[in-house]
Amino acid sequence: MLSHSAACPMRQSAICCCFAAIMFDLDRFKAINDRHGHAVGDAVIMKFCEVTVTVLRPTDLFARMGGEEFVILVPAAGIEAACMRAERIRISFADSCRFVDGRQVNATVSGGVAVSANGAEALEALLKSSDLAVYAAKEEGRNWIRCADAIAREGGTSHALRIA
Repeated sequence: MLSHSAACPMRQSAICCCFAAIMFDLDRFKAINDRHGHAVGDAVIMKFCEVTVTVLRPTDLFARMGGEEFVILVPAAGIEAACMRAERIRISFADSCRFVDGRQVNATVSGGVAVSANGAEALEALLKSSDLAVYAAKEEGRNWIRCADAIAREGGTSHALRIA
C-alpha cells in the first residue's frame, strides 16, 4: 500500500509541478497460477519487478498495490514520456515472460497512465484515473497501455498505445 512519507519523491522537489501515475495489472494472472502453480506465478511477479526497475529513475516510486497490481509514481513526467515508459515495460515484460521456469507462460501486462498537470490533483484521484485506464486496456484486449489525459478524466476518451 502506498503511503506518504518524508522520502516520497513528490515532496523532495518544490519545482516539480506535475507527476504521472502508471498503474499495471498482470493479464490473466489467476489463470497462470491455476495452470502452472503459485511458484510460477511468484516467478512472473518477480520478473515483472525485475523488468520494471530497469526503467526507473532514482526519483520514481515503485510499489505493489496488491496481488498482481503495481504502480509507479513518476515526478516531472508528461503524458507522452510516462506512456512511453509504460510501453517499454509492457514490451520488455512480454518478451522476457514467454517462458518461466521452463514452462510456456506468455505473460503480459496491461497498463494505465494518468498525469497531474499542475500537481494539484489528489493522489487518490490520480490513482483512480490510472486504474480506469488499466480497465480500458483490459477491455481493449489486454497487453495494452491506455493513456488518460485531463480530458479523459473528465469524461472523454483515452487513447491506446502499442508499438509494433
